[in-house]
Amino acid sequence: MILGLVTLLPGVRPERPGEAEIPVLFTLGVVVLFGGLTVWLALKMYRGRNWARWTMLAYLALGWWLAGSEMQDNFVRSPISAVIDVICIAMEAVACWLVTLGDGARWFSRGISTRR
Repeated sequence: MILGLVTLLPGVRPERPGEAEIPVLFTLGVVVLFGGLTVWLALKMYRGRNWARWTMLAYLALGWWLAGSEMQDNFVRSPISAVIDVICIAMEAVACWLVTLGDGARWFSRGISTRR
């Protein structure tokens, strides 16, 4: 999540030509909202909530789909920003794989009292 915030720094992800400037407070609100949702879901997953694992997967998959639809344009406009996006998506995909398969899946399938 922190690596993704780097792309919001001025000059890392330039604005598209003809695109209206987005107010800083709006950007901050979106970051707090979605960052808070991510942290909340991660905490619920840590506490063993199976629904949070699947909700996080769906939430991230939607983000991958949205980011993927603009990836080619991002590589042209700002290669560093696009590389950061690819790294973030790869790390998220590995994390989702770890909690949905193998030991991670078995951990969620055990009872709450036997997890820790």
